[in-house]
Amino acid sequence: MVELITKTTNDDRLLRIADHVKDEKRISEDDALYLYERAPIGYLGSLANHIREKRHGKKVFFNRNFHVEPTNV
Repeated sequence: MVELITKTTNDDRLLRIADHVKDEKRISEDDALYLYERAPIGYLGSLANHIREKRHGKKVFFNRNFHVEPTNV
């Protein structure tokens, strides 16, 4: 993950946030907002995948819900 993250951006704050994620530290609300506003979707996906692999290994879980919403229309 680290190689992909460092090659993706030169933004020091994004790299610092990635270091927090890598070290399993919580990020602040301001950092989360910064990710939302400035980070490319692939960058966010890499961070999320890193967390998923640390928690669950290479396993992938899917959840499919089917809801029938009754209406009067």
